[in-house]
Amino acid sequence: MDRRFTAVPLALACVLALGACSDNNSEAQPGSEENPISADNPSSHEELQNPDGGVITYGNPIPKDEVLHDVVVDGKERKSLFTQKNLDFATKSSVTREEYESAFLDFAACIEDRGGWIHYDLDSHVINYTMTSSSDPDDYCYNSHFNFPDSLWQLTQYDDGAERIQFYIDCLNDHDVEPVHAAPDEEKGPPQWKQDRELQDQIAEEGIDCGDFIESFYQDVPYPE
Repeated sequence: MDRRFTAVPLALACVLALGACSDNNSEAQPGSEENPISADNPSSHEELQNPDGGVITYGNPIPKDEVLHDVVVDGKERKSLFTQKNLDFATKSSVTREEYESAFLDFAACIEDRGGWIHYDLDSHVINYTMTSSSDPDDYCYNSHFNFPDSLWQLTQYDDGAERIQFYIDCLNDHDVEPVHAAPDEEKGPPQWKQDRELQDQIAEEGIDCGDFIESFYQDVPYPE
């Protein structure tokens, strides 16, 4: 069984056009790291939402034998790899928690309705989830329902690194070394990043092996047999 979970580096690299990251053409394509698609670039979105081939994909491959979605863009009916609800976030600059969770639950329902298995935690700031490798092998459910809200949330929100910071603090204490920080900062983002970096530096200077940090969510996941 494999794990798959939302990850900030993927969203940052791909911005709002996840599938275009694999383009190997020498000329930078919309959605590549050299020419990212952003929510404040309407001309790029206009081109991608009115493709010559007629199917809106944002560079993602169309899985074989999958049903495309009917959407309306600028009053025109089109076929799309994304649902209308998902596609509407392509040109937005923010997403609410309610919208983020709703899109995720659509994604999870798609997997379960197709006989797949997914395990998740809606209480984590960036939703943790894992699923079996056969549950969404072509990313059809993810692209249909979740990729734009997911990218937006990760681009505009800081994840909570408190659990990882506490892991480093506990490791230092277990080795009778006083940590440079006694507790994780309650403020996510730069304050926690600073703590994380300074604690890792201290661990390296002390020559301590703390092992690998694994989020509690991923420990003892009840994968189906």
